[in-house]
Amino acid sequence: MEIDKLNQLRGLVAAKRLHAEDIASALGISAATYYRKLNGASDFSLSEVSALIKFLGLTPDEANKLFF
Repeated sequence: MEIDKLNQLRGLVAAKRLHAEDIASALGISAATYYRKLNGASDFSLSEVSALIKFLGLTPDEANKLFF
């Protein structure tokens, strides 16, 4: 995932006042793994992206701009 898109994701998470632990739980991963993905050390899988879209309540347009 590109750095600018990761920054957009961070901003969205902050705006919604969500905690990394809650997002990681929704994705079925540890908080440490979520942080690695958020910092670009590894990529989100397709199933994780799908879970993020649902958890964050993104519209199809928002999801496309952020993830694709």
